[in-house]
Amino acid sequence: MKKIFLPLVLTAACLVSGPTLAFPNDKLPEVTKVMSQQINLNTATEKELATLPGIGKSKAKAIIEYRNEHGKITSLKELVQIKGVGKKVVSKLDGKVTL
Repeated sequence: MKKIFLPLVLTAACLVSGPTLAFPNDKLPEVTKVMSQQINLNTATEKELATLPGIGKSKAKAIIEYRNEHGKITSLKELVQIKGVGKKVVSKLDGKVTL
């Protein structure tokens, strides 16, 4: 019984305090790095824009097309002029983007 008890306790201790998955700061996944800082709507790439909440690939392309046709975006409210971007999406971007 004693021979089984010690390995069992050690195994349980390892499971309870088990290893955690952590990334060193310089090796964070790309999305985490992008999301930890504000994204400039006037200079961001399609890939960067697509990481924003409510913005996927197609809306990111539409934002870039809008930028190319109309120049710099001067306010978040201006985004509702882009097809597929409504007030709900704009509210999700507040604090996550700069102009």
